[in-house]
Amino acid sequence: FTAGVVFGWPGLVTVLTKDGVYESLCPKGQPHCPDRSAKLHLVFNMGATGNYLSNVPFGWLLDTYGPRTSSLVASAGFGLGILLCLDEAFLPYGFFLLGFTGPGIQLATLHLSNMFPDKQSTLLGASTSCFDAGAIVFLGFKVVHDSFDVKAHDLFTGFLLVPAFVFLTALAFWPRHAFRLTEIEIAESPGGRNQPRFGALPFKEMIRTQLFWFLCAFATIHICRLNFIVGTMHEQLLHTLPDDKADELTTTFSSMLPFGFVVFPVYGWLTDNHGPITAFQTVTAVGVAYGAAMLIRGSTVALIIVFMLVAVSRQMVYSCVFSMIAKEFGFVHLGKLSGLINIFVACGGAVNFGLSLAALYLMDGEYFAVNTIVLLFALPLLGAPYWLSGNRNEQTPMNAEGGERRPLMGIGGEISRPKFEAEEKPDPGTWEQSGRFA
Repeated sequence: FTAGVVFGWPGLVTVLTKDGVYESLCPKGQPHCPDRSAKLHLVFNMGATGNYLSNVPFGWLLDTYGPRTSSLVASAGFGLGILLCLDEAFLPYGFFLLGFTGPGIQLATLHLSNMFPDKQSTLLGASTSCFDAGAIVFLGFKVVHDSFDVKAHDLFTGFLLVPAFVFLTALAFWPRHAFRLTEIEIAESPGGRNQPRFGALPFKEMIRTQLFWFLCAFATIHICRLNFIVGTMHEQLLHTLPDDKADELTTTFSSMLPFGFVVFPVYGWLTDNHGPITAFQTVTAVGVAYGAAMLIRGSTVALIIVFMLVAVSRQMVYSCVFSMIAKEFGFVHLGKLSGLINIFVACGGAVNFGLSLAALYLMDGEYFAVNTIVLLFALPLLGAPYWLSGNRNEQTPMNAEGGERRPLMGIGGEISRPKFEAEEKPDPGTWEQSGRFA
């Protein structure tokens, strides 16, 4: 309940609005105004930005000091963030800390999939699904607030129990070092399909591959589109509907967001049985579908479709990205690679905030044109995996140990055998050449 808590924002923003947070920014007697909406958007964007910036430092912390230290530092910072959220003057900074430290707790769990190499996609999907489940916290805030008139200040105070529990369990139970597989063990999963294609490359060469840059673009575009909708949905509904109807639909949206994990068995099945092109294309098709549905005016059915597709999309995007990193680059640099990708996602948050300000101040709260732009961002991704899979003549740089050059991405291409020292060669039967990307 920590990693993705900031993305339960639709539930929290209704609580903050009813409690009068930042209402002083509006003219007297007007509960809604562009200045208040912009300030609330800033709070969400601070949390989202912190969430994506965290992976580099916590990735380094995990790779260097192990999951126990990572969890202890993250849970302590998360508690501090909650304390700052108790005062609206410090709410943006507290929300930033919630976003920044929450993923550090989750990141420390990803190494557990190494215990079952033949089920990595499914287990990584299950782990990343916990990210979406964090959105249920602020839905709980709203339910308790509306049912028992408990103010946001008291709800955040009670939430302090969560980081305290994580800190104590990490101190008592988490291992000092992550579970790792040897190179031969990774290759020896059924069919030899879990061989990290770029696992022998130095880190500097990994981030020069087209595959890495494709993952950066894929994650940045999809996640920024998702965050724009999550961050502005309440405001968009208020612009077109009465307050009570907008709150009702926002609650419906909030209740769906935590259940994105329901799609992870589908993702695991797609990538394990049909390869990454199918998985990536499915994610993009879902993104285009909810983007198009956002343009339909006055339709509750269209909104429900948006709510459902947005709820599952974040899980699908990160399952694709994390699984691809684990399978193609291995786990040695998982934290740093995922962290670098998320830095690009964080930079996209500035674009999101700019788009929301344009809608509020330049278009009088009308989001149709901005939603159209957000939809157009996704269209190039429909063809990108096919282009990348067809670019078989491109090769990675020579690795530091003098290993042979290999195709840059093996989707539909040939898997080249890594070069080992003579005394370290595995049994020839271990490796299997295949035209299929695992």
